[in-house]
Amino acid sequence: MLARRMARHALVGLASAGLLMLLASALWSGRLPLAVLMALGFAAFFAVGMLFGNLNAMAMRSLGQVAGLGASLIASGSSLIAALFAIALGAFYDGTALPLATTTGFSRRSSQPSISVIAV
Repeated sequence: MLARRMARHALVGLASAGLLMLLASALWSGRLPLAVLMALGFAAFFAVGMLFGNLNAMAMRSLGQVAGLGASLIASGSSLIAALFAIALGAFYDGTALPLATTTGFSRRSSQPSISVIAV
């Protein structure tokens, strides 16, 4: 199944981007050069887009005629989770990229259970 394989690769990409951002943050004492921050941020956001797009498609595959309702509920839940992560990231911001790298790595781990539930 193509969507499952793409979601798995996107999860690996997100984990890799988070780990590289964490290592780069440690290497530059949390003050990443702009080019490195932009490249790793692009990689992480690309992986998130691929991951959640495929997970949403896999989740709505069985909904049939109520797929619109399912899409709106998934979007609402996704916005709520994004707001909670933004609040957490903002609370730990200290002028460095370390909280961003830590939150990126945490979001990879928190999305793992949803993949195993949906992919089964």
